[in-house]
Amino acid sequence: MTQFFSVSQCLRGEYTVMIFPCLAWENAKPTTAKMDFMNTPRKMRTVAELKRLLRQRAEHDLLVEVVIARLKEQKYLNDHQYAATYSAYRQSNEKFGKRRVITDLKAKGVHNEVIAKVVDEAYSGVNEEKLAREHLARKRLRKPTSERETARVFRALLRAGFSSAVIFKILKKWQVPDETLDALEGEEENQPQE
Repeated sequence: MTQFFSVSQCLRGEYTVMIFPCLAWENAKPTTAKMDFMNTPRKMRTVAELKRLLRQRAEHDLLVEVVIARLKEQKYLNDHQYAATYSAYRQSNEKFGKRRVITDLKAKGVHNEVIAKVVDEAYSGVNEEKLAREHLARKRLRKPTSERETARVFRALLRAGFSSAVIFKILKKWQVPDETLDALEGEEENQPQE
């Protein structure tokens, strides 16, 4: 059975644990709903992701906005912090380039200003060529021996978010033939830009 609450009731915390347990946590009694909340997977989410998920469950958009405002107020929801953590993780563990992180954060609904500031901070002082080589080692990609393998390495590094200048620098150090590099430059020009 769904219960409806006014905005003032939501702000005062006069709602059941069943609807939004994260907001009524302090007043909650040990109920099945509280136990269900404790067992749900916890992962950081952006404001846009959480709004989308809550809109699927809530019957009123106003209630979703109240929940989001309360979570921001209690510092449980912060896009800047999310973007900083996400960028640092993708750089240090996944060895992804700056472009990939920017694309992923945009897909998660983080604002462009936040993305630009956080990603610039995370990737300042990072040697992109060294990061690309670490990514190749992590993916166990070796020096290509054929034109086909060269194209595979080139595309893998593009998908990982590295600039074509860095990719060509790595391929030249691997002494890939110039004809192959010219063909890859033509392939890159034909691809759509972000």
